[in-house]
Amino acid sequence: MATGSEIAEQVLDIVQDPSFDEDFVITKLNECAGALSRRLVLPSLDTEADVVALASASSVSLPVTYQRNLYHCRNAAGYPIQVYNSRAQLLVDHGEPWGRTGVNIRGVAPEGRSLVYAPTPTTDTTLTVRFQRKPTVITLSAQVDLLPDGFDDIFVHYACWGCFAMIEQGMEGTKVDTNYYMALYSGLRDELWLSLNEGVSLPPPPIARMERW
Repeated sequence: MATGSEIAEQVLDIVQDPSFDEDFVITKLNECAGALSRRLVLPSLDTEADVVALASASSVSLPVTYQRNLYHCRNAAGYPIQVYNSRAQLLVDHGEPWGRTGVNIRGVAPEGRSLVYAPTPTTDTTLTVRFQRKPTVITLSAQVDLLPDGFDDIFVHYACWGCFAMIEQGMEGTKVDTNYYMALYSGLRDELWLSLNEGVSLPPPPIARMERW
């Protein structure tokens, strides 16, 4: 498992252009991590955190690490709570008025940076949610552990693609190096996608309805 500095050194050795430095490459590595995490369900980003649903509200801010794919919720006693795809789907089962009070929260739905819940509990309630978090910021000294073993080169290809795109900007004809590293990145990304989906039990998607209690 390589560090950010080791990956940057590989990239700079390939590009051989003094206008690029480690800081530029690290920016590209974080850009790559963000792009991958928004498209793929990465096991390294699966996490859980607690939020407190207030009796005086109908939503609570999601953890600052939250990125997407909220797929599980449970209360402090360990009982699962249904996850809906949207506020509208939650509303179908729990109706108006939105602020209806109940003893227990029965459903939740992510909405932007918030978690909507219903019915409003009679007391403040701790909920544990599982989701895909944001990637940890890549630095020169830290090991890059976002991807499974064997896929670290995807960062090299992405950064080289970005560098050569700037070098060859405005050039006439085919941008050989730009297209070459773009193709390497795309090919390895697709291979990663297949690897993540073969023989892996992925979290079930939220469903739209539930039976009334």
